[in-house]
Amino acid sequence: MSRYNQHSGSGTGSSTSGDFDDITLKLQKYSAIRVTGDRVNAFDSQYGDKFIAGFDDVEILDGIVFQRDDKLGTWKVFSPGKFFNVDPDTGKVYEQATPGDNGVEYSNEMSAQEILNHPRVIGFSETFGGNDYFYTPVGAIVEGSGDMATNNDLEVKTTSDSIVVGEVSMLLSNKSWVRALAKLITTDGDDIIAKEENDNGNMVSVTENHDWLTNMDPELREGIEGREMELFIIEETADFDGEEVQYLTPILLDDKTGERITIDNFDGDDGGDESVAESTSEPEKAAATDGGAKAASTDADSSTTSPETTDSPDEPTTADDAESDDSEGGNVPAELDDLIDYFARTDGEVEPDELREFSEDEVDDLDSIDWEAAAAEVERRA
Repeated sequence: MSRYNQHSGSGTGSSTSGDFDDITLKLQKYSAIRVTGDRVNAFDSQYGDKFIAGFDDVEILDGIVFQRDDKLGTWKVFSPGKFFNVDPDTGKVYEQATPGDNGVEYSNEMSAQEILNHPRVIGFSETFGGNDYFYTPVGAIVEGSGDMATNNDLEVKTTSDSIVVGEVSMLLSNKSWVRALAKLITTDGDDIIAKEENDNGNMVSVTENHDWLTNMDPELREGIEGREMELFIIEETADFDGEEVQYLTPILLDDKTGERITIDNFDGDDGGDESVAESTSEPEKAAATDGGAKAASTDADSSTTSPETTDSPDEPTTADDAESDDSEGGNVPAELDDLIDYFARTDGEVEPDELREFSEDEVDDLDSIDWEAAAAEVERRA
């Protein structure tokens, strides 16, 4: 049985047993990472609230890892099931899957190297808002078969069972699994998510991009900092207000014990089904796309793969939106105003390179900005 089908949003379950700059990591469903808890932050951009989960010593345990060509500090991790077929019982990857009288029959098991060299992976790109985004494969690791391969053209570090990433920031917008994760790892718990009344009179989480967080200065929950954990996202189906909906939920495990981490078990309790069901499982209408542990279609184009409908690489910005402010004559566009305010009221200072990294989803032309001036503006406002 693979790690993805032994957990559910309403159960506790159990698990089976490099020096890089800070990476912006985008984790997709049915791929797994090992992390060490480090920090949480939030800021309100012109495109909505952003929740930031910061982790140290991040390693990829299962998935295909890509680096975005125009933003080398942005990595994305997909399940092999986005491109091929994954046996949900074993986690192994196959080129072909044929429905039969006795269930699905899998053939042509693929090694990690074959996955990495496949045209679907080498030619992977995404299109959002009329823009094409191209990616370079970093590596592939198939947990089910214990196989791993990395791109020889890149300096990729590995351990015996993982691809090493290093320090990671996850800049997260409002999604069902993001809300659940924010509840899990902040001191606010469920209170960090704004609520509203739906058409049936029930109080539900706000799903808009703006004002979905109630606290823009969150703190890491006690017991998370320095804790080694495993994180992955699964898709579930539930009845919600009389309608069957699909939604994503995060699974967070203690790396040493394999125990499911819930809101109520940070002091060593088992947590119980109730804590997970109330606090970390949140049905939300979403279209089913690729499936990781669920078999994916094999008729994808040989050079590109259609993007998931539930994710996008960037928020839209245009060059016409960039305007200079009055910070020492430097080119500091208006799009950075919210982010500069965020650093000013939290750290009070920021390195230019760090500010640039956090601005990747806010500004199109990064090279046109005077990052020294932008960092100086943070100190001026602090």
